[in-house]
Amino acid sequence: MGLWDKVKSVAISAKCMTGWHAGDYTPIEREPKCHLEKTCPDCNKYVTTVKHKFSSWEYLSHGRCDANKECIHCGHVETEIRHEYKAQGKDANCSVIEVCNRCQDQKLGRKEHNWIKIPFTNTEVKADGKRKCKDCGIME
Repeated sequence: MGLWDKVKSVAISAKCMTGWHAGDYTPIEREPKCHLEKTCPDCNKYVTTVKHKFSSWEYLSHGRCDANKECIHCGHVETEIRHEYKAQGKDANCSVIEVCNRCQDQKLGRKEHNWIKIPFTNTEVKADGKRKCKDCGIME
């Protein structure tokens, strides 16, 4: 066994010890298609995993934001709160107010300043390298 064969053997061993096994997954017989298995060709370890294939998110009721998605193979369900936020103006500090279309939950989003600009050229006015927001008065 040459030097490069030893280096390759050590690298493969390290790869397998950290959980990076080679080989392709295939469905487990008599299990749903999302249950997969393989045997690593480098260390002969039998490895299983589950990789669900989900349907689209579906809301559980009108006016609420809890939603489910279901694996098309085994029926496993995941639930999540999925708001549908839309911008509804700004507060006094130029933070965008976002309101959920479904449940009316509100949150503050990013800042959107309205910098003073020279008409017709659309160039921002700066004094000492700073600009001023028309809406909240902040200088940056």
